[in-house]
Amino acid sequence: MRIGVCVHSTEIRAVTVRDDGAIASHVVPLADEAGIGGFAQALEQLLDLERHDEAVTSVTFDVGAVLRRKAAGRTTFVRIAPRAPVDIVHEHPAEAVDGEDVDIVHIAGGHSNSGEELVPLDAEALVRWCSQAPRGSRYVITAVGSPINESHEVRAGQILLDHAHPGSVEYSHSFHSSSVAVRERTAAVNSSLIDSAEEIVGALHPVLGRAVPGARLYVTTNEGGCHPLARLAVMPVHSLFAEASSALVGAAALAACREGFVAVRRGEGTFMGQFVRTCPAVFPQFRTSSGAALATQVANLVEISPEGHGLPAAAVIVEETELGDDEAEPDRPVLRTALSLCALGAVVTPLADWAHRVVPGTTEGEVNASIIALESRVRARLVSFGAHDRRIDLLESGVEASSYDNSSTVTVRVRGVSLDPIALDRESVVDLVPARPPGRTSSREGRRSDHVPRL
Repeated sequence: MRIGVCVHSTEIRAVTVRDDGAIASHVVPLADEAGIGGFAQALEQLLDLERHDEAVTSVTFDVGAVLRRKAAGRTTFVRIAPRAPVDIVHEHPAEAVDGEDVDIVHIAGGHSNSGEELVPLDAEALVRWCSQAPRGSRYVITAVGSPINESHEVRAGQILLDHAHPGSVEYSHSFHSSSVAVRERTAAVNSSLIDSAEEIVGALHPVLGRAVPGARLYVTTNEGGCHPLARLAVMPVHSLFAEASSALVGAAALAACREGFVAVRRGEGTFMGQFVRTCPAVFPQFRTSSGAALATQVANLVEISPEGHGLPAAAVIVEETELGDDEAEPDRPVLRTALSLCALGAVVTPLADWAHRVVPGTTEGEVNASIIALESRVRARLVSFGAHDRRIDLLESGVEASSYDNSSTVTVRVRGVSLDPIALDRESVVDLVPARPPGRTSSREGRRSDHVPRL
């Protein structure tokens, strides 16, 4: 039996799928102001409801709705480049939690796009700065050229750990982007989420260890996949916007759609995504409501107007309803269900992994060797997540030209998933609702969607 859990601040919604395909749904409310401790208690109550003769093989969580950015006493951005900006006008704005004190430290160093050292790291200057640095600060380190050579970032982090007594250290090379600003912003957001993610993981593990000791534990990711729950405490930004993509995956599973467009109606809005080779099409980075980019892959979701403009004729529409919802007659045939699409998506979402690397690309043989190496890395990591090697599918595997017309390097990108066959008794949880007669209006018209993820 597999369990998917969608966590909100007021309740947790779960869907269980037994080996024979039988589907059950549960909603457990959380006490007011219960916090993470109340979430753990609700989970224990939920698992008590699902004690069967079948062993629980996996539990997958969607926690994007309860991940919170937490302010530190101070955040310090260590920026490593051949020289500091000429004046404040050329200073990139720092991405930090509102209300934090922010320091920006410029240290000489950095590498070219081919990995060659531009300027030696000025380690002595960083050590001198550490002597007056505030203790317990959160640090974000960004170096020019770190996607191909992270040595200056790693060395700077070691100096901070040895001399500055930091609260945490985050490295921009952990996130793939050709933009220094995007890598730094993503590292800063990720750093601000780690305390919240650690609380969630710390609350879950004792409960799950007692109730389902043999189950594998996963958390959904922004592109419509999942990876081990333990990774949430390290890379929470990759699960921050996962709820909508999980709902899309759940809707596609109910519609038995492996290719094509799927539209999801939840609450008061509709959004749509496209499935290619059984997985959502993905956008390489997420943009916040202010337009700032984050280096995390997300399902490419499109908001649909209440009038249905932009919705392809062949799109499958799946609607999530609740007790008390105004079940208006749809203007097109829809599949209607009372299940939490997010929780169902968590059950059926595939294991997923990405690998990006900037590599020398002077010959075809070098590039092919890099592709093979990254493909092997993705396969090995998916197997370590619990995937069977024969079920791994590489959805993407190729090269991209590097920025700034650098002909000596290319970016290799590999996306792998593992799709396990899961039987679903769809007929018991889905109703096919025909379109309303022509000329009759829907009470849903005029409403807007709030389900396309924003930060």
